[in-house]
Amino acid sequence: MAGVWATIQFKWVQLQYPVVCLALEKLLVSATFPSAAMILSWGAFAAVGASAAPYYQAVILAGTLQTFACPRLEMKN
Repeated sequence: MAGVWATIQFKWVQLQYPVVCLALEKLLVSATFPSAAMILSWGAFAAVGASAAPYYQAVILAGTLQTFACPRLEMKN
């Protein structure tokens, strides 16, 4: 994911290969949810222990799903 992010930071890649850049952005956004959920779950296990961690993990996963996977609606003025 770091390599994909670094690749799309080059302006010439964005200008010369716009379709590839959009595909890499979609790949980056779709790969963010599982890795963020895993890291936050490890933190929950370390912070609250194994007995309460599944409850915190459910809240964390619901929050990351809402944040990363659901499309945002634009507000119209």
